[in-house]
Amino acid sequence: MYDNKLTVFLSHSHKDIEKVRKIRDILEILGCEPLMFFLKCLDDNNGELEDFIKREIDARNVFLYCRSRNAEESEWVQKELEYIKSRDKSRIYTVDIDNDFCGGTVSLLNNVVNMIKNNNVFVSYPAKARVSARRIISYLSEAGMNVVSIDNAYGDWMSFTEKAIERAAKEGVVVIVENEGEKLTLAQAKEIEKALKEGAKILRVIVKKDVGYMAPPPGTFGRCLPGDIKYMKREEEDKDAVYVDEMPSKSQLDRMYASLTKI
Repeated sequence: MYDNKLTVFLSHSHKDIEKVRKIRDILEILGCEPLMFFLKCLDDNNGELEDFIKREIDARNVFLYCRSRNAEESEWVQKELEYIKSRDKSRIYTVDIDNDFCGGTVSLLNNVVNMIKNNNVFVSYPAKARVSARRIISYLSEAGMNVVSIDNAYGDWMSFTEKAIERAAKEGVVVIVENEGEKLTLAQAKEIEKALKEGAKILRVIVKKDVGYMAPPPGTFGRCLPGDIKYMKREEEDKDAVYVDEMPSKSQLDRMYASLTKI
């Protein structure tokens, strides 16, 4: 997975073969490497092929669901969908060939390919920043980006993250989520080292904490109630990073997204 060439598994019903062949041809013109099967037995619930098909799905960057009435009624196509959803939802893209298969199909597929190629994001985060990171991941996913993190890992997670970082380095951005004032974990340090080695574009997102010293109100001589305690503003912020709260606000996430698309 994650080769230089964009590989696509075409999930479809054999009843739609003529339309899907045209989609395959368009993807090839767009520089992709699509894989499709024309085996009627795939709709006959042939258990001997299941492991083979799963390996082919795992070996592709993208799972393109050619949705149609026939596909929705195909037991095997639905099995393929169920399998990829259990593995990595971020690789799923859909083309509605009953409704979209008109003059706009080329444009539609071109937009899908461009989005896949240019919007790959790997999010690195420590366990202590899980709440903030998952909110960031959700926001970027809703913005149409292909987001991968340790949450998506399966099998050898070190190999998985290395390949995901390589892909983001070539076709997107690596986002490093840090807790302010805390050292990076060993796993994060290795992920950053890999990203730097691959020449990736990196965006640092720092989860803010109340920092500085506690300042009691004037005239109390250091004696104050808990509600009177004030936190001084941090002396300096890293100008190359985006700061967010533990539960990032919409404006903070918008600012992060704007920074990500500019680097």
